[in-house]
This record gives sequence, structure tokens and C-alpha cells, in this order.
Amino acid sequence: MRFSHSWLLLLLVLAGGCDNPRGLSVTLVTPEDATSTRDTVTVQVTSTGQPEEIELLVDGALLAPLSAPYTYEWDTRALPEGMYVLTARARRARQEAFSLGHRVIVDRTAPQAIQGTPEPGNTNVSVHATLEVRFSEAMRPESFTRETVRLERDGKPVEATWTLEEANTVLKVKPAALTAPAALTLHLDAGLTDPAGNALVLPEQPWTWRVPRLLSVGAPAILGRDARGMALDPAGFPVVARLVDLWPDVQLFRWTGSAWEPLAQRAAGPADYAPGNYRTALRFDGAGQPVLALDQNWGTFHSGFHNALTVQRWTGSAWEPLGPKLVDASLVGLHLDATGAPVMAWTQTVWDGTRWKRMPHVQRWQDGAWSPLGTLDNPVAAFAMGEDGTPVVALVEQPVAPEGTTLQVLRWTGLAWESVAGPVSTGGPTPASRFALELDAVGRPVVAWLEGTTLRLVRLEQGAWTPLAHLEGVNQFDRLRLDTTGAPVVLVGPVEGDAKSLQALRWTGSAWDDLSGVFVGTNYEGAGQLELDAQDRPLVLSGELWVPNL
Repeated sequence: MRFSHSWLLLLLVLAGGCDNPRGLSVTLVTPEDATSTRDTVTVQVTSTGQPEEIELLVDGALLAPLSAPYTYEWDTRALPEGMYVLTARARRARQEAFSLGHRVIVDRTAPQAIQGTPEPGNTNVSVHATLEVRFSEAMRPESFTRETVRLERDGKPVEATWTLEEANTVLKVKPAALTAPAALTLHLDAGLTDPAGNALVLPEQPWTWRVPRLLSVGAPAILGRDARGMALDPAGFPVVARLVDLWPDVQLFRWTGSAWEPLAQRAAGPADYAPGNYRTALRFDGAGQPVLALDQNWGTFHSGFHNALTVQRWTGSAWEPLGPKLVDASLVGLHLDATGAPVMAWTQTVWDGTRWKRMPHVQRWQDGAWSPLGTLDNPVAAFAMGEDGTPVVALVEQPVAPEGTTLQVLRWTGLAWESVAGPVSTGGPTPASRFALELDAVGRPVVAWLEGTTLRLVRLEQGAWTPLAHLEGVNQFDRLRLDTTGAPVVLVGPVEGDAKSLQALRWTGSAWDDLSGVFVGTNYEGAGQLELDAQDRPLVLSGELWVPNL
């Protein structure tokens, strides 16, 4: 548009109507000031004082003489785009009177939708989101109707309210009572125009968004990576462990529901330098203070590989080490018993003079030292604790054989480890992997493992292992949790999908209920973490944190 002489036009607008002789006047009724047009403008003039002639001026130059009833159809199509000032002049003998100048904007440029918020195609949209469309110029409000702006949910019309803001350049659309999951599609019609009547250039495809069951809230804004640890604090807020970039330290962060906030000071990692992979176990004691077990492995084929394990408790002002660093030790699990004392299971790698052996340990922190809970002969594959504080472990007795893998589940009696039932045997000959163990509210163990691409679950019922459920098409098995009803909830990676696709499902007793939909995790260094909130809704940590989209 042409605005190079806008200062002159402003002077014409301000000068119009000045020095009119008494009794003689002329007024521009139409067009109104700041009228936009792409073709013809209807001009209407009125006057007083019986003028002898009336003329229309554009930017001070004669456009046309007028005669009663003083109307004129001004065709602007031959003019360049830009702003013009239209005035009327009345003459009587040697007297002249001028109307106020009215600006007319000649605009033949079609408006466009130049930006969407959230970005069109976004698959991580909150149920509380307001959809925004930013236009390249101001739009005509009267062109926005139920026919020209339509929002669909899963292909069907949905109620929504909309407003034009920021001088009619931004459309905000708010869906009514939106719940997840949902697929939203916004249709904009060519009936939408700018003030000049230029029709909107429609997007090649309608803009779409996906409202997932689980919403990614990202990760704390700190250089580093997921340290593979998450727990819910006593108030139910998720707390995650984050490895600080270039340092072997771990920082805890709490998601408040709207922002990340650091929790406690940095906790020193087991190694003296940062490289390596972490595994973290995080618990909260009765006072709401975190207890943190950090397992780090590092090394190369040339230098050798190493593991180290530390346990620390936050006192409110500093991290207190619980015993010395354990070298060549791998974490299995950490729980707090009914008294709040940490109980940890780990595997210690030792050289017996002829070969390396993996020695299992389950110990309780008491009187300032780790105290063994009996002795075990086979590696601990999984570790759980009952609501009464009783430790339960699953041992791999026969790792791989034609008839399958054998797992033994033992419960600590206070004096010794005692088998809860006969062994759990996998189907074989496919080696089983990623055993998980959980206890329901009445202390019944539930064991899950991945056998090829089939996830299997069994539960102890009346002294015998009873098949509970199975799930086919599983590429990886990350976590098992039991909800408040005892129903198993699993975090798995489907065979079909991205390499880090994840899905949380609950066994209803007859089928698997999808709790999350399939989403892509961002942690490529280990398993995702799964916790259930007080309403049995899943929260998942895999590089980023996914929370219920409510």
C-alpha cells in the first residue's frame, strides 16, 4: 500500500472543514473515515447555505463535480493500493467551504492466516488450550459467523466460543468442555474477509491438533538429561531426578502443576565425573524428605566398565550419606519400611579367584549402618515391599533353559527368607527379561515379565501362581504398578511404532484399557518411569514428564 505521503494526507484531514464562511457548509456523509475498499465507494454529500457548486477532491485534487442529490460512485480499481483523503468543497460566489477529510484505504491484498497457536499439527495440546489464529491484517468482524468459523472434534461439530482481539488481527477459539483424547480441526471459510472485502486465502488443509490423554510438560530447564528416577511426594506432586550436564551430580525437581521448581540441593553422584548412565531410586520418608539411591555405570572397552552406588537422605539442609559408596554394585531397588528405615536390594560383583560372581544383597539401614537381611544365593531380579513394610524379592534360579526361566519369590519373615509358593516358570525356550514384582493391598505378589514380544502376568492366589493377563505385540517392558483396586498397570513399548513409543495400559479383568494412547518418549538411555496418582491416573517419565491431561 502507498503511505509515502501520509503526512500530507494527515494535513488534509486536519485542514478539512476549516475557515468555512458563515452559513455555507458541506459534509461528507459517506464514506466514513478510514473506510477500506477494493473497488467502488459510494460518496454522499450534504450542504447548507445554498452552494452554487460542490466538488469532490482526492488528496486535494479535483475528482469530480457533483450535482443534486450529491452522490457519486467512486471507482478505485485503477488506483494503486494505499491511503487517500476524500474531501468535499462547496462554492458560493467567492466563498468556499470544505468538509472534514475522510481517509479511504484502497486494499486489494487478500488476508492470510499466518500463524496458529498451538502450532497446527501439534499433538500435545492441553484440554484448557485456546486455539489462536493470527492474520496478516485486520479482519472484518461481521464476517465471522458459525458458518465461516467451525471447530470439529473427532470429525463432529463442537461448541466453541470465539473472539477477535488485537485490533481484529487475532482470532481466539475456546472449545467448550474439552476432554482427552480428542482430535480438533478448525475450518475457516472463504466468507471471512478483511474490511475491504478481500476474501481470506484459506490454508491448503484445515488446521488440526491432537489432545492426548497424557500431556508432556517437558523437562526442567537445566542442561543435562533424565537420571531415570521419579516418585510422588507426600502431596502427590511428581518429583524427578535430573543429571546436571558436565557434572556427576543429580538435581531433584518438583512439578507443581504449572512450573518446575528445584527440590533440595544437588546430590553428588557416585563417580567423580559425569559420563555414564544413571539409575535412580527415589522415596520420601514420613517427614516428606527425599531418600535417594544413585547407581552409575561408566567406562569403555579399553578402560573397563565400573558401577558405583550411593544412598543419601536429605536432612532439610544437606544430603546425608547413608554408608560408604558401594563399588561394583548395581541397584535393584530401594524402599522404606514401616518405620521409615531404607531397605535396599543390590547386586555386588566380586572376584572369587577364578571368576566374577554377582552376589545379591538386601540390607536395612539401622543404627548408622547397613544391616543384612539374611543371605541369598541367586541374583535379585526384582524387589518390592508390602504395605506392612515386609520385603519381598524375586530371584532368578534358572536364567535360560529349554523349558524356560525359573523365578523364585521370597518373603522376609523377620528372621529368614521364606518362599511364598512354588517357582514361577516362564514358557521357554525364549529367554525371559525385565522381571517386575509388585504387591497388592493384601500382600499378594504379582509378577510380570517379557517373553519374546508377549508380556505375561501372574498373581499368587491361594498358594499357587495363577495367570492374570498377557499382552502381545510388546517390544519393551518398562514398568509394572498396581492401582488402588489391585489392577495391574504397565508401561510398555508397542512393537508397531517409533523406537521409543510408549503406552500405559490397565488390565480390567477382561481386557487392556488404554490409559495414555501411544506417545514417543525422549529418553533413549533406559526404561521409562511410571507412577499412579491418588486417582489411579498414570504419570510417565521418559526424558520429559507426561501427566494426565485434565
